Amino acid sequence: MRQKLANMRGLLTIVLIVAAVAYVVAALYFQPWGARLGVPASPQRMLLATIFGPLVIGIPLTLLVASIVAGQPRWVAPRGRYVEGQDPKLFTPYAYTAIAFTAALFAAAGVGNFQLVDLPAGAAALGCMYFNPVIGWFTLWLGGILRAMIFGTGNPVQWAYSWGIFDGSLWIVMSLFYWWSREKTKWGKNPVYLTIAWAIFYFFWRTVYTFVIIFWYLPSNMYLPNYTSMWTAQFPTGLIASIAVLWVVEAIVRATERRAESSKSAPAA
Repeated sequence: MRQKLANMRGLLTIVLIVAAVAYVVAALYFQPWGARLGVPASPQRMLLATIFGPLVIGIPLTLLVASIVAGQPRWVAPRGRYVEGQDPKLFTPYAYTAIAFTAALFAAAGVGNFQLVDLPAGAAALGCMYFNPVIGWFTLWLGGILRAMIFGTGNPVQWAYSWGIFDGSLWIVMSLFYWWSREKTKWGKNPVYLTIAWAIFYFFWRTVYTFVIIFWYLPSNMYLPNYTSMWTAQFPTGLIASIAVLWVVEAIVRATERRAESSKSAPAA
């Protein structure tokens, strides 16, 4: 399955391009920036936001990133356990356990108002950084369903087919950025540089990608007030939580890598 998914990267790229074109055409037709679709969060706006956010953009983007991850066997294998030439599976008992753990942590972090203090971002970062982007996607999707069921933060059914997919696609891209930075660049090996890059990309991507939904939900005169709220509460607190997890993950990964190197260099008994 992993290799088949990796081989579909070209096709999935085309699918995402087609989806983006469909999004633009629909936007020009419905003109959600004006009063045509009614008041903020009207039924028409909610329906179109669900169709063109999670489904039209979120699913193709998620699958494309998953295909990129599938082409990196070192990323798929558990930390410190990859053997050169190994063909690890994308879904294993280890992956299922990781998904269950991080999703439960994400749900538990929703005990407060995450739009004011984004503690769930810490659990999302754990799934995306210590594990891999695909596990990170399920952390958001399944964890959000559990959070809605336990704390009533939204409709769990709606989260399953819409907002969970969208939030998962938001974080799977940030996870890809983290893994590419740390594993494919020299500066990514420096925790300070990695933290700075993460902070910049975190604010940039959350600001840009969130607009995919806000664009349909609100008329244009509501964009700035909505962003001001997120820039001053949810985004900064989520960034702090994710950076804290980043440093914890960095310490664990470095210790794991040292143990792996020591075991390789140790003389045979």
